[in-house]
Amino acid sequence: MQLDDPTLMFAVAIVGTVNAIVLAWGALLGARRKPTLYWAAGSLLLAVASACIVLLPESDSPWRAPMFNAPLLAGYACWLIGTLHFFERTPPMRPLLALLALSIAITVWLSVVDPQRELRIFLAATTVALLRLCTAIALFQARGNRNRGVALAAGLVLVADAAVFVHHAHIGLGGAVPALGAAAHDPYSLTWISMLLSAVVLTPLLMLLGLSRLLDELRRSAHEDNLTGVANRRGFLARSRSLPWQSQHGLGAVLM
Repeated sequence: MQLDDPTLMFAVAIVGTVNAIVLAWGALLGARRKPTLYWAAGSLLLAVASACIVLLPESDSPWRAPMFNAPLLAGYACWLIGTLHFFERTPPMRPLLALLALSIAITVWLSVVDPQRELRIFLAATTVALLRLCTAIALFQARGNRNRGVALAAGLVLVADAAVFVHHAHIGLGGAVPALGAAAHDPYSLTWISMLLSAVVLTPLLMLLGLSRLLDELRRSAHEDNLTGVANRRGFLARSRSLPWQSQHGLGAVLM
């Protein structure tokens, strides 16, 4: 079965847009606002990057590559920043912005000023792989038993995605990546499919992480008064069952 490049990228654009809406909705529901909004921005930028391929499938413009690479790199940087914010770490904003500015400038130079397609593909794919690996490392260092499993699963998805981009960089440097056209080619198809699958799988995992605080608050409010923090009837009964004297002597008590 032969796939179509614009069709694959159209699917990535649709999924990215839906993911951005879902994540933004999660932030409104009570998910941790800053990381969830960064994740939503990353998904939206991925959709914008993919839309460039859909809208300009056969364009010979030298600006086509920068129009794709700039939002793609910015989107994956947003995912990294959101993940660091979620785990209450300070993102290295200046190094990240410097990396993005340098990568975009090099892409423009190698596309417009001194076209060198193989080197451009290698540098762009390597930068994406680096951003994905950094995000995976941040997820692997998650603390807390409840979030650790979800974070580990999301990290593994990112490692697989980074491996695909490393492969893309390798074959791109060797000149084996053909130009985008009407028919999908194996190197590009693998990359687009990886982007699509990671976008589909990661969003539910990120939503679980983002809503974890809301779930904690719901569990706490079921046993404690929201205003005073004092145990309510359910919380008192739950704690009273754990008292050792109750099971040993069969005594009852009333507290006023």
